[in-house]
Amino acid sequence: MSSGMPTAPLRKAAIKRPGGRTSDVTERIFAATIALLEVGGIAAVTFQRVAEQAGVGRATLYRRWPEPIFLVGDALAATAADRIQIGDTDSLRGDLAAMLRQIGAFIESSTGRAAIAASLMGRTEPEFASQAKLLWERRRKDVAPIFARAIDRGELPEDCDTDTLFAAIAGALYVRLIVMAESSDDAWIERTIGLVLPNATVSL
Repeated sequence: MSSGMPTAPLRKAAIKRPGGRTSDVTERIFAATIALLEVGGIAAVTFQRVAEQAGVGRATLYRRWPEPIFLVGDALAATAADRIQIGDTDSLRGDLAAMLRQIGAFIESSTGRAAIAASLMGRTEPEFASQAKLLWERRRKDVAPIFARAIDRGELPEDCDTDTLFAAIAGALYVRLIVMAESSDDAWIERTIGLVLPNATVSL
């Protein structure tokens, strides 16, 4: 949605963007990275091209990322965080339905398609495997409140394997959109959540 991770600046860039002028520079760098990724894939993202498109010096990039692949990971993490907001609908199924809609919309966007293509191309690269693990940990942290609220409401047992639950639901979405090349409308989301969590209906 990456390990053997390099340095602390990588984690800071992916998790929290700085404010002020630094924030503006980071936004431009991430926007340039995503634009290059969408047009030419992961091979198109070089420090030279990003620097030119973002209007920054290459030294700025070298100080913050050891390799372009780590910049790609941070840019994708920031973009996904902006587009996938974890809200509270007062029910587990409502939360999951809202989450699946947003993840589905992201996957079907030009950025999402570029991210999937990049992940397939870079799967054999140790650096990309490192980034993939970091992105998963980020998403895992983002969705944790959904399951914590469900446990508090008694919708899930305290010992629930939430990692497996999330993988089952999100994995079904990825298979639907990427492997089967089918759409994921509200009816499909309701059926899927109902199969994984059959004791109640989804509030859509």
